[in-house]
Amino acid sequence: MKFRIVSIDGGVCVVDGVYASGVYAGFKQDGMDLGFIRSDYLMKVAYLFTTNRFKAAPLKYVLNNDIKTTNFILANSKNANALTGKEGVKDIEEILSFLSTKIEVKNPIMSSTGVIGVRLDKEKIKKGIEKFNFNEKNSTKFAKAIMTTDKFEKEVAFEVEGDFGKFKI
Repeated sequence: MKFRIVSIDGGVCVVDGVYASGVYAGFKQDGMDLGFIRSDYLMKVAYLFTTNRFKAAPLKYVLNNDIKTTNFILANSKNANALTGKEGVKDIEEILSFLSTKIEVKNPIMSSTGVIGVRLDKEKIKKGIEKFNFNEKNSTKFAKAIMTTDKFEKEVAFEVEGDFGKFKI
């Protein structure tokens, strides 16, 4: 079987039915710091653990709720929501509950990166959610929104073609 894989622009949004974007919510001095990936269909959730025994609130939330599929990922930078105890998980529950009043979501999950030991500013995140265009297809904005000490945004997409047809990932 012959096939061809070519790198293309567009990030995760090249996949039909997948949307992404980022906004400024007020965590960083400037630039985007809150983003989302949304799908018209359920996506499988996969976990990759380090050897660290410590689990931050976003991971605890997913594990506590045994989430295996989702159609929405909310991510923020500048605050890792780590070492925040049960309150950190409750903050996620409140934020995702608020999100569900803005758009239909199934098993939404949250990811956070940044400073450790500080609870999330739920009001900033809620105001950021209000700014989202949930139908936007701009994976570069999402990639910028989750940057912490990175020097450039990271995203990748491929077109795969073979005897089986052609698709984008």
